[in-house]
Amino acid sequence: MLQSEYSELLSDLSWEKTGQVIVDGVGQLLNIDIAILHINQLPSQAEQYFFYQKFNAESSQIDADLLKLTVTPCTEFSLNNLIINQYETQKSELQVTTSYQACMQAKIRSTLSIALFSQSNLSASLTIHRLQKFDCWQEQEVKAVRMMANQASLLISQMLAKEKLQELAHRETTINRITATIRSSLEPPVMFATIAKELGEALKVDGCTLSLWTKSDRFVKCVGLYNPYEPQKIIKDSPDWQQATTSSVPIHKNPILQALLFTKKTVKSSDLEQQQNLARYELPWHAKARALMIVPLIVEEELIGSITLRQSDTSRNWSQSEIDLAEAVASQAAIAIDQVLTHQQVKELAHRETTINRITATIRSSLEPPVMFATIAKELGEALKVDGCTLSLWTKSDRFVKCVGLYNPYEPQKIIKDSPDWQQATTSSVPIHKNPILQALLFTKKTVKSSDLEQQQNLARYELPWHAKARALMIVPLIVEEELIGSITLRQSDTSRNWSQSEIDLAEAVASQAAIAVCQAKLYQTTKRQAQQLQIEEQKVRKLNYYLTESVLKRFLPEAIVNKAATGELSLDLTPEPRRITVLFCDLVGFTNLSSQLGVLPLAEILNEYLEAMSKAVFDRGGTVDKFIGDGVMAMFGAPEDLSCPEQATRAIATAETMYFYLQKLNERWQAKALKTNRQVPLLKMRCGIHQGKAVVGMFGGGQRKDYTAVGKVVNIAARLQNVASPNSILISEAVVNSLGNKVNWEPGQNFQLKGIEPDFRAFKIKIKDDWHL
Repeated sequence: MLQSEYSELLSDLSWEKTGQVIVDGVGQLLNIDIAILHINQLPSQAEQYFFYQKFNAESSQIDADLLKLTVTPCTEFSLNNLIINQYETQKSELQVTTSYQACMQAKIRSTLSIALFSQSNLSASLTIHRLQKFDCWQEQEVKAVRMMANQASLLISQMLAKEKLQELAHRETTINRITATIRSSLEPPVMFATIAKELGEALKVDGCTLSLWTKSDRFVKCVGLYNPYEPQKIIKDSPDWQQATTSSVPIHKNPILQALLFTKKTVKSSDLEQQQNLARYELPWHAKARALMIVPLIVEEELIGSITLRQSDTSRNWSQSEIDLAEAVASQAAIAIDQVLTHQQVKELAHRETTINRITATIRSSLEPPVMFATIAKELGEALKVDGCTLSLWTKSDRFVKCVGLYNPYEPQKIIKDSPDWQQATTSSVPIHKNPILQALLFTKKTVKSSDLEQQQNLARYELPWHAKARALMIVPLIVEEELIGSITLRQSDTSRNWSQSEIDLAEAVASQAAIAVCQAKLYQTTKRQAQQLQIEEQKVRKLNYYLTESVLKRFLPEAIVNKAATGELSLDLTPEPRRITVLFCDLVGFTNLSSQLGVLPLAEILNEYLEAMSKAVFDRGGTVDKFIGDGVMAMFGAPEDLSCPEQATRAIATAETMYFYLQKLNERWQAKALKTNRQVPLLKMRCGIHQGKAVVGMFGGGQRKDYTAVGKVVNIAARLQNVASPNSILISEAVVNSLGNKVNWEPGQNFQLKGIEPDFRAFKIKIKDDWHL
């Protein structure tokens, strides 16, 4: 292969270009008729062929499909990885194989095949054909073929290494984005949807679903769904979506999910059409799948859900890198879900406690039972977002249920007074002893619930205390000293509803509170004190965060670093400590003369615009603004954010160049503004000095005032370099040059006499042109 072609490939590696250059190089350098490179099981596709055919006016080009059949399978190569066939002289010795027949059909006289390498998941070979008759392959020709095969193997290996690095980078990027979403989002539906979308887009699948389920669940529940052909929808936790996003086949009857439960390892299929026993099982998205990969979500060795990836119309061999990425994301998702479940439990507990506290406060503060009963019904009904909530008093000796507290979200609440006027409207028509629901409550003294009364026609005919239709129902008993004194009934009118355990717990807690108000008083008092203390602590934290963010950090740090510190990604220990940093000083040339020419207000305006632009240049490169000294700016790199010495130097020089660019833009604007007001404003020039070395960095000052700054010889030298720098130039020290190598063009070094620095100090100038552009 030509050295120029090889160098070009190294700078722009791609499978198409690499393969074609290999066969073209072999064909041209060896002067043969046909060269074929066959690579099997590429990461991006199943296999690929690359062809070279020598132009010959006497014979036409051979069809590519026929040439593919002439390639010797990799399984036929011997230990020396070389096969030579002379089809005329060895006709009686050769086996009649598919490749042999294809060679005969293509009128190929001789073939040399060499294996480039063979692995379990990847193989490659080089096939060379000659159409003209000749005696045999010469030894030097075979050596040349081996040499070029070695070079081809090297190129293919480089391609594989490049794709491996790309896969790793892609994996890290995807995981970082998902981790950022997990850390930043407080809404589980948004988090779940993002995980499904990021992984689905990363692996380019036709569908990705994040599902929550355990071995005790009946169906898989989808909480995050990605389909590249439809706008993504955030799945909210409400009864409306459950039927559409749960699987139709129960978990215990689904062999794929059972395998996942048993092994707790990824289950995959490249082609479900070859596994008809599995293909019939529906997936959470109710869509056809041809290839499938299901990754478990594991927390403390227990399965809590899965991520399912689908290829709809084509088979797909899932690569190990794809499996690794999916499992890494699943690991992050499992942590996120565990956090969400914990957060949800805390949130539900807080919600429960808040509801109970409000009810307890009403019980303790109200002298009117109707007000108390109405509040209990309203608080519980609003907390569970039902279509109706009724608090009723009755015992086994009563004939009818008597409603004392009624909540309907679609009507203004009325306080039910204890008078004959309301009794007929708020008591049940069916006697208690004839109502099987209430009889079950009396017998078990436990909550009775139904998710869909339309499926229980034997119960649906019984009237409820509010004389309204109910589709879903939950009735919680009120118990005092093991005797039933009433019930709380919750209703969903037009839709079914699977009452969650947290909802049942809340309803039962409220029922217990309503039945034993006195016992709950002490708990209320304790909870109230805890809530007050929590509010005090939260207020202290908010004040501290505000002080650190607004009053301290944003004065000298870029917003990105401040945000990292606020979220805990960057630890800011501001205690003075020795560090190696790079210090930049810059100031305006002739600013004193300018101040004598302009008035106070125009001067202040120019100075503020200048300092704001210089600060932005520092922040653009992740530096820290240490202080302003009149028209001078001191900035440092490497504190508080840790940076390597070359990175510090690179950022400092880039910052200085950006400062000159911003100053040029400011000069243009000032000149244009001065022209409109008939005022003279000279063109301002700047000079800059940069040095790298050790300093003590941290908060310095007394009890009433402290500043974050750097102290040490490196600061003095940077300031002295700025003082001796010529206008429109950057003067950098030898320490900066040594850390950079040859990354920046600077003029030859010169010795400078710096005030207070002995002996002469060597520095290098970077000159800035008047028409400087970034």
